[in-house]
Amino acid sequence: DFVNATAHDAAHRLHLLLWLKSFQRLGYFPTLADVPAAVVFHLRASLTLPATVQPGYAQPRMLYRHQQALRAYLDVLPCDDTARQPVVTRVRQPGDAHPVAP
Repeated sequence: DFVNATAHDAAHRLHLLLWLKSFQRLGYFPTLADVPAAVVFHLRASLTLPATVQPGYAQPRMLYRHQQALRAYLDVLPCDDTARQPVVTRVRQPGDAHPVAP
């Protein structure tokens, strides 16, 4: 439902579903070229799209919009400097058994 409501073009529905399922499994957005052909085939079939619909963005702006929409849908934030700071602070605390280089 999310994919169909968000993307109206067949190729964009495929892209969005590929990223949704990949992000749910991997925790990040892989490049569409890195998604295995079997996964592309399966998700394309689940959307009942013809084999002529291939992954790939003609406009990078749409790629960014889809990532934004997926983050909002999954309620996740991008890992930026604000998100990294608590991790860096914890890792750099003195007395750690296994110090990590900065």
